[in-house]
Amino acid sequence: MDDLGFDFAQAAAWFPHDQEHPYVLVKISPQHTLQMAPSMGIPLRRCYITDAVLADSATLHGVPQSEILRTKLPDPGSTMAGDFGEVLCYFYQSTKELPAFAIGPKKWRLPTQFMHDWIVAQQERKTAA
Repeated sequence: MDDLGFDFAQAAAWFPHDQEHPYVLVKISPQHTLQMAPSMGIPLRRCYITDAVLADSATLHGVPQSEILRTKLPDPGSTMAGDFGEVLCYFYQSTKELPAFAIGPKKWRLPTQFMHDWIVAQQERKTAA
């Protein structure tokens, strides 16, 4: 399990190779597709915003966490589909790298993490003053 909280060992069975040459063809069964949705939800969200940043941002702004999430997730359509494809490929590659870890797509959380760290630093300065 990585910092997304995803169990790659459990997910390895989801990605059977149906063909190896001249390219790898992965066919995900309907049964495994049904298992993916509940298993991938929180880890997928963590690609955009960590648990700590989500909780702190909601508290700071006095809004539900769902409102913070709404600003971080992509709009439905091609961007959301592309992001999901990147995450799904990361999950697949990670199952093939076991027991080592692959490097995952967490690029979307960088601006959020930076702002969170800046806000925390500002609050600490006010407290110290």
